[in-house]
Amino acid sequence: MGVALDDSECRADAAGFTLAEVIIAVGLIFLLATGLYLSGIMVLKLTHFNRVSLEARSLGIQRLEEIRAAGLETIALQAPYAAVTNNLMYGEPVTRTVQVIGHDTNGAVVAGLADSAYAEVHVRVAYYSPLTKSVVTNFFSTLVD
Repeated sequence: MGVALDDSECRADAAGFTLAEVIIAVGLIFLLATGLYLSGIMVLKLTHFNRVSLEARSLGIQRLEEIRAAGLETIALQAPYAAVTNNLMYGEPVTRTVQVIGHDTNGAVVAGLADSAYAEVHVRVAYYSPLTKSVVTNFFSTLVD
């Protein structure tokens, strides 16, 4: 009249997890999830730094190309150049400083650009790095005849 139980249901050592095993498993899953989360945060920081760096460098190269396209006569009229500060997409300031050095045909430095055979143009780009929490500086140079 009673229901007969299977032997596996009556055994005291039936298969299953102990409390210690469950706690260890939950701890390991927590450590794995925390590691993945921290890796994701680091990837976001690196992505942000790369975006800022790319935008700032692009502005520096753009300024260098503008000056090179203007030619030596225009450079002589416009020099010295004032520092220009731009803001990137999220408001990070980027400062571009231009230095022009005139040279004669022998390569010696001359006092005035009007007397120079060619000019050496340097663009310095300075911007704040969200990754290193410091100012990063890049230099771009070219010669203009």
